[in-house]
Amino acid sequence: GGKAVLHRLENPGAAMGIGKEHQKLLNISVGAMLGVLSIRLFQAEKKGSKAEKAALSLLLAGGLGNLTDRVCQGHVDDYIRIPCRQEKLSRIVFNLADVFIAVGTGLTVISALKNTTDCK
Repeated sequence: GGKAVLHRLENPGAAMGIGKEHQKLLNISVGAMLGVLSIRLFQAEKKGSKAEKAALSLLLAGGLGNLTDRVCQGHVDDYIRIPCRQEKLSRIVFNLADVFIAVGTGLTVISALKNTTDCK
């Protein structure tokens, strides 16, 4: 285990296929969230931290990539699978945009925790 395997999967929904039955609503919701993130990034340009700007940029890039695929193709192409002993984890297939979203989310959480501890 441990080595990434290319495994193409057409995913019409969000993570793990969530929302595939309501793709139009999913696309509208994601578009609205990306709009909010864009406004936040614009605001962060003046006084946001580097971590916040990086996190917002990664979230926007990943979200736009997946939304573009879903709107243009009707699905997102997921293609990376990492085999491991845990069968449920072994079945997860994702793409580079998903990695951007995960890293952006992680940076957001770390930044928020750091800001919380700085206030004490």
